Amino acid sequence: ARLLESVGVARLDARILDIVAAVEAEGCTCVFVAVENVLIAAIGLRDQLKSDAERTVAALHRLGIKTYMMTGDSFTTAEIIADEAGVYEIFAEVAPAEKSARVRELQEQGEVVAMIGDGVNDCPAISQADLGVAIGSGTEVALE
Repeated sequence: ARLLESVGVARLDARILDIVAAVEAEGCTCVFVAVENVLIAAIGLRDQLKSDAERTVAALHRLGIKTYMMTGDSFTTAEIIADEAGVYEIFAEVAPAEKSARVRELQEQGEVVAMIGDGVNDCPAISQADLGVAIGSGTEVALE
C-alpha cells in the first residue's frame, strides 16, 4: 500500500485496507493492480510450503541451528508462514536492497550465515552470506 501511495495512486480507503488485512490474515500477500494511478484490483497470493519444510526446520533446530525467515511480505503474512514452517525468527517487510544488510548484521553479531534465496532480488544477500544457496529463478544470476 505504501508503494502505491509513493507512486501517485490515491490513498487506499479503510474498506480496501480491511480487505488487505483479511487477505494477509490468511497468509497471503496482497498484490495491487493500478491503471493510470487508479487502483482496479487487489489479488491475494500465497506461498505454498514444501511438504517437508516443517520437518526440515525441526531437524535444523535439533542440530542447534537457528533459523530465520527474511521476506518482503508483511509481518502478518510472514508470521503465518513462519509458524507453519516452525521458524521462530522473522525479518519481514525487508526491501530487496536491505537483505544483504540484514545478513551482514547477523554476521557482525558473530553468526555464521547461510542464505537460501529463490529470486534475483536475493542474490546480493546470497553473496554476502558465508554460505549462499540460490534456487529457482535466482540460480543463473547467482552464478555470475
